[in-house]
Amino acid sequence: MNTTYPGIFIPFMACKGSVGILRAEEKIPQGCTKLFHALAKAAIQGSYNTAVRIHEQDSRPIEYGVILYLEHPHQMEYQTALQVINQTFGLQIDELTVPINNVPAPGFGIITKSVYVKIASGPCTTRQFNKQTFKLCSLLRQPFLCGSQLILSCIPEGFEIHGTSPIAAGSNPDAWQQYLGQALRKAGYSPAFSQTWSTNADITARLKAQNIERKNNS
Repeated sequence: MNTTYPGIFIPFMACKGSVGILRAEEKIPQGCTKLFHALAKAAIQGSYNTAVRIHEQDSRPIEYGVILYLEHPHQMEYQTALQVINQTFGLQIDELTVPINNVPAPGFGIITKSVYVKIASGPCTTRQFNKQTFKLCSLLRQPFLCGSQLILSCIPEGFEIHGTSPIAAGSNPDAWQQYLGQALRKAGYSPAFSQTWSTNADITARLKAQNIERKNNS
């Protein structure tokens, strides 16, 4: 399973305050069982790891759940998996990020940048996980990273960090890569960036409206 590709984060619970993965110790196993059966029924192959999503805004709660990596990380597989996730958990996740080389039909989306960091530190422990998450929370508070979020997940060798530039009209993925890259390297990480394709409900609506306007003016 190639986890350098962007995954799909599935939140099982959210709460404000300091990070503590043990807060989700019941929700995560229950969610994983439901996810396993849902993916099997839909014939979607993939793996998932415990994860937490951190936002740059202190007012937003920490989200606990898992990140799903698809064995076949192509556009249609991502879209199908997202539908299964929303139906299974009663969610309305509309953001999707796909490796640019695996997007045969771009449709209504934008070019983005994604980051991947692997941290080889041995088996992931609760204390290490909370320590890494606190470090990333502090990193994201820098003003030039407004709108950014990062996902920290456990792997057998240690940890992984994933993130995508803000999926919004007018966002600048190159500037995001520059600023986030500097912040990550200053914190001792070795980030790897790649070009991706992303979409969400707002982007889709905006691009559809622009498409209709162009047709009416032609």
